[in-house]
Amino acid sequence: MSKLRKSDLLYIKRRVVLSGLIVVISAFIWFPMYAVKFTNYRYDFRDIADRKCNMSFSNRNSHPITVLASEPCSGSLWIRTLIEQVTGIYTTSFTNDEILYDEGFLGEQEEWDSGTTLLVEKHSKDVNDDDKFQAVVVLLRNPYDVFVCERSLQQTESYTSRVTSFNDALEKDGDWEEFVKRRAQQWRDSLTSWLTTSRPVMVFKYEDIEDEPQRGILKMLEYMNVTVDETRLPCLQSEQSPYKLSKNPHLELYSPELREIIDQHIEAVLELLEIKGFPQDEKYSVQITTTQEDAL
Repeated sequence: MSKLRKSDLLYIKRRVVLSGLIVVISAFIWFPMYAVKFTNYRYDFRDIADRKCNMSFSNRNSHPITVLASEPCSGSLWIRTLIEQVTGIYTTSFTNDEILYDEGFLGEQEEWDSGTTLLVEKHSKDVNDDDKFQAVVVLLRNPYDVFVCERSLQQTESYTSRVTSFNDALEKDGDWEEFVKRRAQQWRDSLTSWLTTSRPVMVFKYEDIEDEPQRGILKMLEYMNVTVDETRLPCLQSEQSPYKLSKNPHLELYSPELREIIDQHIEAVLELLEIKGFPQDEKYSVQITTTQEDAL
C-alpha cells in the first residue's frame, strides 16, 4: 500500500475542517428555526409534566382561518391559553407579536394563514378582511373593565403587569375622560364591524368563560368543529394563567357623564347583538367598589 503524499494529506485535512465548519454554521442557522417545533411545554406556570399536555403545530392547511376578534384587554390571551391547553395546538395572531412569542406564544412565529394553528387573534377589522378568513369568534368583555385594563397596559407595556397606583391609570397620554370617550366609540365601531361581517360569527362573553372555563372553551371549540381529546381536559389550568384578567377594575374612575356615554354605546352593541341572534341576558354596567385600590 503506497503512502499518501503530503499534498493528499493536506487536501483531506482541509476537507475535514471545511465539513466541520459547515456542520457548525448549519446548526447556528437551522436550530433556532426548528427548535420551537420540539418545544413541548410553553407555560412556565403549568404543573402538569405529562406528555398528554404537549403542544404542537398542525400540518399546513389543516384548519380553516378562524379569527378571534376582540378589543384589546378583552381576555383574548387567556382564551388562547385555554384553547392551546385543551387541544394541544398553538394559536397565532395577525401581527406575529415578538413579545408574545418571547412570553411563550410560540404560534406567533407562524404565518397567520398557514392553517397550522387553531385561532388567529385580531383586534380591528379592515375593509378586505372578509376575504382572509372563514369564520369569526367574537369575544366580548365589559367595556368598563376594558378601558382601565388598557390604560394599565399602556402604563406598564406588559401583558401581565398591572399599575400599582389608582392614579397611575389616569396619567398616560393626556386626559382620562378624552381617552375613555375615544375608546368607547372605537369599542362600539370595532364590534359592529365584526358582527356585520359576511362570514359565520359566534359570540362569547369573557365573563361567562371566566365563570365556567371548561364549558365555555368546549362550546367555542364545538363551534369551530374541533374534536377534543377528553384525556387533555386535566391540562386546562384556567386559574394559573398570568393572562387571566382581574374583575371590575373601575369605580370612581367613571364620572356620570362618562357612564352615560359608555352606556349609550353598550345599548347600541346589545341591539345589534339581538338583531344578529345573540341576545344578552345581562347588561354590562359599571361596578362600584369601596376603595380605590380595589379598582386595580
